[in-house]
Amino acid sequence: MKFLVPLLFLAIHSASAQSTVFWQYTYYKSFLTSLRECAEYYEVSNCDLNAYIEASYPSNEIVKKLIRCTLYGLGAWDDNAGVQENVIQSFFIPALEDTCYLDRTRECLKSIECGNVYDKAYGSFQCYYNHFGNLSPDEKFLPLSGEELGLLASQTFDIADLPQCVLQKYANGHVLDQPSFPFVLFTYLVRGGYYRIDGGLQLGNMFVQWGKSELLTPETQQCVEKAIHESGDSAQVDIVHRIYSSCLGEILHLDQVLEANAKLLRDEEDVSCSCNVCADAEAPIYNKV
Repeated sequence: MKFLVPLLFLAIHSASAQSTVFWQYTYYKSFLTSLRECAEYYEVSNCDLNAYIEASYPSNEIVKKLIRCTLYGLGAWDDNAGVQENVIQSFFIPALEDTCYLDRTRECLKSIECGNVYDKAYGSFQCYYNHFGNLSPDEKFLPLSGEELGLLASQTFDIADLPQCVLQKYANGHVLDQPSFPFVLFTYLVRGGYYRIDGGLQLGNMFVQWGKSELLTPETQQCVEKAIHESGDSAQVDIVHRIYSSCLGEILHLDQVLEANAKLLRDEEDVSCSCNVCADAEAPIYNKV
């Protein structure tokens, strides 16, 4: 029997998306939504799908295909790496009194026998379904793929209107000391769903994206709170920069991410940071009659 639990569980269980919030470049989706999308791909009727759900996802060929598709759509499954623990956890809610759910789930995962990708995805899901907690009905933050993170960085550079000479400096590893870095960082985090203007830093979303357990420690939370307090009435772009410099830089290394993407975007030729500024000269008069 599944445990009854309260609605809130730790920081990784983000609030459901609301229509009045700008979600920028982010995606939120529930397990059931992804499941129903996959049911359309495999032409499974609502009647049959509801029967599978009522039967707690029985072990048969079509259900295994649906589960793999669902987890893949949520960013929680990779055919080579297997289940993405930091992602799938947000779709299950353990009971507060259950202190062994993680150990039980990991032991179950170790017992999964070799098989095809459908068998392994289904087995992994059943471990979480039976040992980790109740399936959440809420929409959860979906991590961006590697390609999407690259596009996010590229779009951030475009929004910041970085000239080639500055992009060259980023590509050469001079990121943190650039005057443009606080704005680039702020735009990247807001657009990616890791910082909200009306909700502050989203450590849970960061954990889902990068899987760094240090993001959810009390020490990191205290560091963030201290940085916010010390920032006073500063603009949010400056607050985010302080938080990153004081608390998150050694965990996420986003400056290295920006450096790597700048290398892909810069011109091959070494660009001088004179940036082609026009010399002061008298402009000609055109179209004079």
